[in-house]
Amino acid sequence: MKILVSDFDNTFFTNRIDNNVDLVNKFRDEGNLFIIATGRPIYLIKPEIEKHNIKYDYLICNDGAVIFDQGDNIVDKTNIDYQSAIQIYNMIIRSNNVEHVYIDAITDFGDLDASDYNGVLALPYDRDEALKLTEYINKKYPSVQAYMSHRWINVLSVEASKGIAIKFLENANSWDASNIYVVGDNNNDASMLVYNNSFGIEAGNPDYLDRCLYRIKKFEEIFKYIK
Repeated sequence: MKILVSDFDNTFFTNRIDNNVDLVNKFRDEGNLFIIATGRPIYLIKPEIEKHNIKYDYLICNDGAVIFDQGDNIVDKTNIDYQSAIQIYNMIIRSNNVEHVYIDAITDFGDLDASDYNGVLALPYDRDEALKLTEYINKKYPSVQAYMSHRWINVLSVEASKGIAIKFLENANSWDASNIYVVGDNNNDASMLVYNNSFGIEAGNPDYLDRCLYRIKKFEEIFKYIK
């Protein structure tokens, strides 16, 4: 059995999504597993999953801070503490550089439940100013990691990442690490590179690509390597 873990946006979810879905369905029909690892919260990715009828075995959301099974049940989650979340949320608002800022309570934005702060997300106007803010947050709050994805400011626990989430599933299911294949395109995928069978989409971030074992032009090419 092989386990394929794929980033979603610009990796699996491209203008060839329907072809990619067909390949994954065949891969799963052969007794293998497919896992999506995304920075999106579940409610932002589920519409695309349902629209394209994407079959998966696990869904890693919020860059690894929460894992769901096929039934959307929470398998594991790593929150940030309530006080830090509120302070960071307010700090980002006061920066006057964001169109939207949310506290992501697993499945919904803005449900301020002190028991469940999975991350803070914000859409900035000015990326350079946002990078300065993430640097400040990282210095002030050592228990969190703040970084920029393609467009968003992301703030998660330092104990959360896609790689950590995959390792959790590996241990929970007694998978052989040599059978795990990972593919991504950007630095928020870098934690997955603890696995030797690592792939990068050629049009992705050069910093990430330089650390991958293989470069591929399109998602579908990974099946040439999975034996």
